[in-house]
Amino acid sequence: YYRTDWGARGESMALIEGELFPSIPEAGKFVFSAKACSYKGVPMEERCFGVTERSRHQSLSMKLAGKDSAAPKGEDDDYDVSVATKAYGKGRIMYFGDVNGEQETAELVEAFCRASQCVPFEVCSGDELARVAALRVSGNDAFKAGLLEDALSAYEEGLGVIGGRYWGGDVQREETVKLLSNRSEVLLRLKRHKDAAESARLCLEVDESNVKAR
Repeated sequence: YYRTDWGARGESMALIEGELFPSIPEAGKFVFSAKACSYKGVPMEERCFGVTERSRHQSLSMKLAGKDSAAPKGEDDDYDVSVATKAYGKGRIMYFGDVNGEQETAELVEAFCRASQCVPFEVCSGDELARVAALRVSGNDAFKAGLLEDALSAYEEGLGVIGGRYWGGDVQREETVKLLSNRSEVLLRLKRHKDAAESARLCLEVDESNVKAR
């Protein structure tokens, strides 16, 4: 890593000003000094801020090594990038390489968070969680007794109580994983293989480390 001025290049202007940092006036002209861990090999569409034609090394170690210019060698050069993004699912992941947390980096982080459409987590009430747990136990008892349809009904009713709120807390997320995993097993026993695979897929979407769903 090293300190230099980081700025936007022409290929990233639309992304920077339109989607990522719209609250910063003329974000495409935003230039800031920071000591940053940078990356090379970043796909063009994922680059946000990198070295520009005017970038000069500001780190003493670089200057003592006889390195002055940090600028890329050409328009298509694989230049160092200190801020990058990657589309992931319905959102984006951001990388900020600033190791000191400069004020300008904080402004970029805040602008990105403001631009993001975040859905607040909804937490199930204590009564709802108690009902979900009871339905799961009821389903397990029915499964052990060989009453597969009754087990399936209990698991699906429990999932219905949670709905789409499985990200709202550890307990409801864990209950969702258990219910989906158990439902997948029941569906498999009922030879509803496509439905079983879909239930397992949803389970892995909530907890990709779940061994049973694999």
